[in-house]
Amino acid sequence: MILDAVGKILVFAGKLTEELVVIQLNTNGTFDLSFAPFGRKTIVFGGFRFEATSFSIDNQGRIFVSGFLTLPGILSFVV
Repeated sequence: MILDAVGKILVFAGKLTEELVVIQLNTNGTFDLSFAPFGRKTIVFGGFRFEATSFSIDNQGRIFVSGFLTLPGILSFVV
């Protein structure tokens, strides 16, 4: 979980799953519907397993997530 420049909360879920879920909450804890429908975005990795290990927001408000994508017999670092 991290806070952006205006105090909104970003939460990430994706530990050895086929999906990464990013949720943004307003400062009062409600879902930020301006971020995405229902305040959450889901990234699907096409049947491959992903583990998010770190995330950050740059000074332009862009969200970066890094982690590992497991392909058959290969472990790859991704951003």
